[in-house]
Amino acid sequence: MRRLYYIFKHEVLTFVRNPLMILLLVLSPLVVVGFIPQTLGNTNKVSCAIVDMDRSAASREIVQIMLSAEDCLSPALCGSIEEAMRLMERNKVAMIIFIPDGYGRDMDLGHPRKMTLLADGARVLEADISASQLISLLSGDQLSNGIVSNHRLFNNYDHSEEFYLVSLMSLTLVFIAIFLIGLNLSEEKKHNTNSQIIVTGVDMRLYLGIKVLFHSLVVILELFICLLLGYIVYDMTIVSGLGQLILVTYILTFPLLFVGVFLAAVARNDIQTIYLMIFAMIFLVMLSSIIAPLINMSGISYYFCRLNPVYWLTKGLRTVITYGFPLRTLIPELVAGIVLSLIFFFSSIRLLKRIN
Repeated sequence: MRRLYYIFKHEVLTFVRNPLMILLLVLSPLVVVGFIPQTLGNTNKVSCAIVDMDRSAASREIVQIMLSAEDCLSPALCGSIEEAMRLMERNKVAMIIFIPDGYGRDMDLGHPRKMTLLADGARVLEADISASQLISLLSGDQLSNGIVSNHRLFNNYDHSEEFYLVSLMSLTLVFIAIFLIGLNLSEEKKHNTNSQIIVTGVDMRLYLGIKVLFHSLVVILELFICLLLGYIVYDMTIVSGLGQLILVTYILTFPLLFVGVFLAAVARNDIQTIYLMIFAMIFLVMLSSIIAPLINMSGISYYFCRLNPVYWLTKGLRTVITYGFPLRTLIPELVAGIVLSLIFFFSSIRLLKRIN
């Protein structure tokens, strides 16, 4: 017990005396959770062209709605679809609204023709956001209730910062979990600190286990900083309990901590460690549903995402914070996280023993 205390004390002092670790711990949530949502979540100003082939009172009312909408730039009124297409080719508009001839007449008869929304596929993100805003805008119009049906679930805010917060929190925790323990172990390898500790008779499993335990507490501290920032800046709340969130985060960050340990053990020096961690983070994050939804993936990327510990963490945070689903929906991910942690744990021990 006394040996455990001294090893844990060594980890705490090593962390506190390293200003880079403290800087990363504080700056990561400030930048990723506090600042980045401001750049992603501001209301998109829709740029569109309107091709009104009907020129009826009903179609002019649609035009008037677009002119008076706060989230839309003044639309370009075009006489033909070709003219609107030329504006889109010059990146002047992201959307085209085509109102067909006979729209007003058929509206009076109760069988309105559907308007057509054309999105610029070369600007995927902007076009998707603009299309969603236009559908929402037109579905609120009494004239077009029968034409467009729009439903918004889990995010009823006009601004979308809240939508990005959970993914960005997951990204912050992944960064802290992999980098801090990886840099710590790499520094100890550089100065042969771990060899000196092991010479004293400390078991490698105890030494590595306490190191991971300490850094798991650092990840939980980072979680609280992210939650505090989310509450202060965006009034973010947790649908499920705080205890469930801590439990899910604690278990699902263990595989990521051991990824950092494994990479530091594989690398020959601290530069290689940093390169490997950056590569691993890009690979894991891109295939984690943080950037693209799981349903958008195909082939081997889909199945790898299902086995990705970053995906498990992101899904767990969304389940607890956003949806409030019971923990039993995460049992496969929690079990897989524990199993993967054990695999990385014993693999890292074998590597470190071989090095020392």
